[in-house]
Amino acid sequence: MQKEKPTGVTLFVIWSFLAGIVSILSGQDAFRNNIRALGEALADPQMGLDTSLYQTCILIGAILLAGGLAYCIGAVGLSNGQEWGRKINIFAGIAISIGWIGIAAYPFMFSDPQSSMILLITSVPVFLLFIMLPILLIIYLRAKEVREYCSVAQN
Repeated sequence: MQKEKPTGVTLFVIWSFLAGIVSILSGQDAFRNNIRALGEALADPQMGLDTSLYQTCILIGAILLAGGLAYCIGAVGLSNGQEWGRKINIFAGIAISIGWIGIAAYPFMFSDPQSSMILLITSVPVFLLFIMLPILLIIYLRAKEVREYCSVAQN
């Protein structure tokens, strides 16, 4: 017996694909550019560049890339009412939030305080969207109607 798909699940699946694509592109860009920069810094040790900046950005890029891929994979399962899709999206939401928190904290870790405040003021709404929305959606994925939809669809 297939239960009717809740409207929130349909909206989440659409959002999950879009957020997954954005995170994949953002993560891939951060990962690729910082791998290249790290290689250049290591190739010329006389420049005296601090490689921890590049290593941190590579880690953030990898988290966003993995989270974005997980969002897209989980969206397929969730759209079919599979419990594994719901669980993957919960873990992807956590990873995406951690990645965007890393991006939000980046100016405070590696630049001067004045430019950090300017960047923070201009980017707060965007980062709140990318950090808070996944957290709210994780809460929704744990709701009774979503758990029931996924458990009924498997039987």
